[in-house]
Amino acid sequence: MPCPCSRSGFLPSLFMAVLILGAGLCVPAQALSAHRLDTDPAKDVLYQISTIAKLKAGYYDSEQTVTDLLERGDFGIGTFQGLDGEMFVRNGQVWQIPVTGTPKRIRGGLGVPFAQVTYFEPDLEFTFKYVADYDDFKKRLLDELPGPDMLYAVHVSGTFQYVQARSVPASQQPFPSLAEVIERQAVFPLHNRSGHMVGWHTPHYMTGVGAPGLHLHFLDDMESAGGHVLDFSAAEVTIQLDVTPVMEIRLPKNTAF
Repeated sequence: MPCPCSRSGFLPSLFMAVLILGAGLCVPAQALSAHRLDTDPAKDVLYQISTIAKLKAGYYDSEQTVTDLLERGDFGIGTFQGLDGEMFVRNGQVWQIPVTGTPKRIRGGLGVPFAQVTYFEPDLEFTFKYVADYDDFKKRLLDELPGPDMLYAVHVSGTFQYVQARSVPASQQPFPSLAEVIERQAVFPLHNRSGHMVGWHTPHYMTGVGAPGLHLHFLDDMESAGGHVLDFSAAEVTIQLDVTPVMEIRLPKNTAF
């Protein structure tokens, strides 16, 4: 079977690195009868700008634009120049959720220092009832994964009894570390909101490349509130997973902080 990274247009540029996490079918053979396969497995690629370790260290200068990013995926998360809020990407649309907590739909050339996107085509779909909190959700999700050591794009939808979300203020050079910025975060307690969470489950051996474990951003159906998910509860949610065995990283061109 040909390597999935050999298709036209996938060769990395000077500032890109490619990581192949798996080959062949995305879902273990014993699980195929219970799950749907992608219509186009060639799209099972996580395209990432920079790394989470670089972001944590305080590198918030743009590497590409929103326009560039949407050429590589229609679903995912990230942030903007100067760490100016949380990015939510779904169905090829991009929202910025700034420190005010009020989402703004973004088009065009706004800069992006870090993002993770893919063309979302779910392999697995299931529901959870009576999600007590985020920890409860994460434990139950691990039981549903075909394996913990693969990347998964994660979509969670439903009516949430409670969502605790956050965003962070924009920073100027010299940039503070991510930990320092989070000390100034704004937290939004949201109640009885229908909406969507998008993001990634990253295996722990990829710590530093991505955020290990589950990383989700929320946007309500009214596009009136959202942010980085800190906690949530729900009577019932629907989960879709897109198994993603190939990763392409655009490394920062400027190594200075």
